[in-house]
Amino acid sequence: MKRRILFSCTMLALLVAGLAYQAGPSLISEAATPASMPPGSLMPAPCNMDFYGIELSDFPACYDYWTKQNLVPVTLSQYETGGVIYLAGSFQKAAKRRVKWGMTQASFEKLNKSYDESGESWRLDQLSVLTTENGQFYAAIWVEDLKLAWENYNMMLQPEFDKRFDAMDAEGWNMVDLSSYRVRTILAGQPYWGVRWSGAWVGLGSGKSLVRDNMTLTNFNNRDKNYQAQGFQVTRFINYRGDSRQGSPILHAAIWRPKSSLSNGAWKVMPITTFPEFQKMQDALTPKGYRLYYINVCEDMVSAIWVKPFFVKVPGK
Repeated sequence: MKRRILFSCTMLALLVAGLAYQAGPSLISEAATPASMPPGSLMPAPCNMDFYGIELSDFPACYDYWTKQNLVPVTLSQYETGGVIYLAGSFQKAAKRRVKWGMTQASFEKLNKSYDESGESWRLDQLSVLTTENGQFYAAIWVEDLKLAWENYNMMLQPEFDKRFDAMDAEGWNMVDLSSYRVRTILAGQPYWGVRWSGAWVGLGSGKSLVRDNMTLTNFNNRDKNYQAQGFQVTRFINYRGDSRQGSPILHAAIWRPKSSLSNGAWKVMPITTFPEFQKMQDALTPKGYRLYYINVCEDMVSAIWVKPFFVKVPGK
């Protein structure tokens, strides 16, 4: 059974990675990225495999191009700069996925419910929720999973989220993904920016998870060192801005999962950095075999997790 400490604030979970050919500095150097025109391709790619700065209306061309090269998004995020919504993420060789972006809450809930009830084994893996002047927009990745039961809940205020988490914890569910987004809320006639949560849980057989929020960076570093020693690996790290009634502080949250439940490999984590510093790390790690596993962007803060898979040599081969 996992154990968790919940506090009064929440988080913003946005997934981001490298760059394309649009606005913003490239996150992927020429040395670190395969050529934009794969062998046998007759047209240049509209975006790199690892990308950011792709406007919402331009992303379908990127998606169509790379999925025809048998690559799929393994992480996907929506974020807003100057009133423009951008998408970011990473296309990689991976198991089947279904991906949707730019959805309203109603559209997401309908599609998510259809996957949950269809019996087709699609499980919600990652969710990015962005608040704009026009409301919330959802981007999601579903993975094929024939083994694990799963549940998802959205738009939860902190007390509701705390209650939901405790109930799921008591029943043996384990959180594997979470996101939070501020929504203009009115209490006693006074408006404020309150934080809402979305979370994804999986059932028995997934391995317990540890979840912490309302952390300072020092809190995270201390806990990460402790949990690593206990055999846990951070798989989600989120920067978020808290409740406006508390001064909208920047806080951090994370999910750790048992290393025994994850693919065997070496992990690298940058809990909070800038795009230029992320660029340097990406350029250094990619030639060594690391690939982006998860990235979070909150305002101008970037967090990233990479993994380098270990391949087990089969005797006699």
